[in-house]
Amino acid sequence: MERTPESNPSNSDIFEGRWKQMRGEPRSWWGRLTNDDLEQIGGHKDKLIGRLQERYSYTRERARQEVERRLQEYHARLGAASPSGTTPPLGTSAPQVGSSPAQEQGAEPTSAAATAANQATSTEPSLAQLLTGMVDDAKALLRQELALATHEIREDLRKTKTAMVSLGMGSGVAALGGLLLILMLVHLLQALAELPLWACYGMVGGLFVLVGGVLLLSAQHTIARIHVVPPHTVDTMQENVQWLKEQVTPDGISKAHVPR
Repeated sequence: MERTPESNPSNSDIFEGRWKQMRGEPRSWWGRLTNDDLEQIGGHKDKLIGRLQERYSYTRERARQEVERRLQEYHARLGAASPSGTTPPLGTSAPQVGSSPAQEQGAEPTSAAATAANQATSTEPSLAQLLTGMVDDAKALLRQELALATHEIREDLRKTKTAMVSLGMGSGVAALGGLLLILMLVHLLQALAELPLWACYGMVGGLFVLVGGVLLLSAQHTIARIHVVPPHTVDTMQENVQWLKEQVTPDGISKAHVPR
């Protein structure tokens, strides 16, 4: 069974050993990583991949490819800056001290083959992988937006419920106050006009019936002037339909395309 680069113990050990050497590079590659994130990663590639998934909403495959690509670029820069022009890639060992020239010559093809194999396994992601990552990112963003919308709807419903309760209580208290004021008017009229109590009730009640009737008539006239279908829009649409009919010949061909 083949092991992937991220599950290979030797690669993980070398990555952890070079973590302090390349400590400033991850912050320049991934600006969303904090110092606490770097401390918790501590040179573990799996933890780095997990942090990238969390901070950038990457899939695990995309995060692993991103790490491999950055590491390849970093080792390529080190190889260009070294005096010999080559740097042993991640997962290969440097020539041992005291080795014979024949052993060094035999090690060079092995190192070249290992470098070519690492470059082949860490190529740029394919179009299918990029599309998969984009779809996964879109799904994650959609889930976040739905969760936010659900939270806002629940909050609005809670506020609406509170407002309706307050409105109902306020309407009830106002109605009770209005009833008491009407009773006060009746007794005030009796005290001032020295009329029977039933007459005072009748006069005050008739006054309110008269005011209510006037308000109902006004509302009825207002409702009569409301059109469910906007008349201006209907007239405009009829004019457009008539114009289209005039532009089309009996054969169904537009007059603008009829050769003259």
